Amino acid sequence: MALALLKLPLSVLALLVVGLPVLLAVVGLLLVRSLVPHPRLQPHHDVAGYIYSGLAVLYAVLLAFVVIIVWEQFNTTDIRVHKEADELSNLFRAAQVFPTPVQQAILDAVRRYAGAVIEEEWSAMARETESPTAWQAYDDLWQIIRTLEPRSPAEINWHATILQSLTMLSDYRRDRLADSRAVLPLVLWVVLLSGGVINLGYTYLFGVRSLTVHLDHHHGADGDDDAAAPGHFDHGSSLCRQLSRDI
Repeated sequence: MALALLKLPLSVLALLVVGLPVLLAVVGLLLVRSLVPHPRLQPHHDVAGYIYSGLAVLYAVLLAFVVIIVWEQFNTTDIRVHKEADELSNLFRAAQVFPTPVQQAILDAVRRYAGAVIEEEWSAMARETESPTAWQAYDDLWQIIRTLEPRSPAEINWHATILQSLTMLSDYRRDRLADSRAVLPLVLWVVLLSGGVINLGYTYLFGVRSLTVHLDHHHGADGDDDAAAPGHFDHGSSLCRQLSRDI
């Protein structure tokens, strides 16, 4: 569902995420106003105001908590993606100390892996899957380095460096794939959506004489719910730029 929404044009997505909830909120307000006249609600303003203030504060804290968690996950994933690109760059440079046949084999494997990640695996992660081509390219790279027999002291030192970079590359790739499958727990979505509906519903209980003024305050409350809508962040462009620059 989320993937289908992200494929929509920005204008259509904005209409669905922002316009549709606002429309439903206004329809609900008009329905309540038609059934319950505002003079019946005015005597209860004080009680409703205290309850609404408490609910609004609790919901704001919960919403801020979710936003912070999602943003921290985004930053962590961004760092891991850049580190994966760094390890590929390290492999590319370290391979140049070996004889030409070995060097060319390592460089070709690095290029195949980078190309598979950028061209295939990045879009596959949106479907919570991975690219068999990227995995095969990594396995080929591992087999080349595993069978490598360094001869000189310099080659021995650089071989150890390559093994370390290859291990880190594998770790960052697993972390990246795990991050692509991370979602907010269902219970948290239920709490967020139900909390938004409850907060919005409480605005119906204020007997404002002017419908225009009531709608204006109502839109302000409805805007808080839109902040909980998930965003889509693409680290792929930064990975592509770094790999293209280094390789």
